[in-house]
Amino acid sequence: MNTRGSPAICALLWPCATWVRYLKCMPRKFSRRISFIVVIAVACAACELWLRLEYGLGNPPLVYRDNSYRYAFAPNQSTVRFGHLIKYNREGLRSEELDDRPRVLCLGDSVTNGGSPTDQSNTFPYLPESALRLDGKNVQFLNASSGGWGPAEEYAFLSRWGIYGSRAVVIEIGTNDFYQEAADAAVGTDPNFPDRKPVFAIQELVVRYLMTRGHEPFSESSKND
Repeated sequence: MNTRGSPAICALLWPCATWVRYLKCMPRKFSRRISFIVVIAVACAACELWLRLEYGLGNPPLVYRDNSYRYAFAPNQSTVRFGHLIKYNREGLRSEELDDRPRVLCLGDSVTNGGSPTDQSNTFPYLPESALRLDGKNVQFLNASSGGWGPAEEYAFLSRWGIYGSRAVVIEIGTNDFYQEAADAAVGTDPNFPDRKPVFAIQELVVRYLMTRGHEPFSESSKND
């Protein structure tokens, strides 16, 4: 009989048995209260773990404030949100690291970026890159974008960082870009523009999704994520 796992099982069961004996020694009134608190704590811990593993909450893509293009995604971060990979390279582009292939720079807003509803491989710049690869043409498409950007932010970004040695630049312009006014993004205070990770996934669920009017939980097509 294999008893290799017995010590680990005993280590897990011993605290439970000790807790049961402890409750039996306490008055019923207090034992019920403590049992209720323990049940709530275990339920919260299970919910926290489920939100992190199933939806990636508690680990949002972070942004930083900039005086010229208002905000952008922080470099060197990778996360999985709602089952979709989101990765930013060392330049803060939603792309793989720059290599020696010919490059095409794509500028835009949430349509170009894709946000959390879009996996990295299905973003707008990745699609032509994959199609050209199948046709024997190895070209790298760079994704410089952020939800809410307009021509002013895109121009400011280009002025600051250039075109990364690209041979062509593709600018995505939506109809709202013709009349939207640039507003100061509340980076770090607006839950849709986090500059640090929340302590708890439950915290992000409540503050960012459930308490945000006009924004359906688990749907991030209109926000900067």
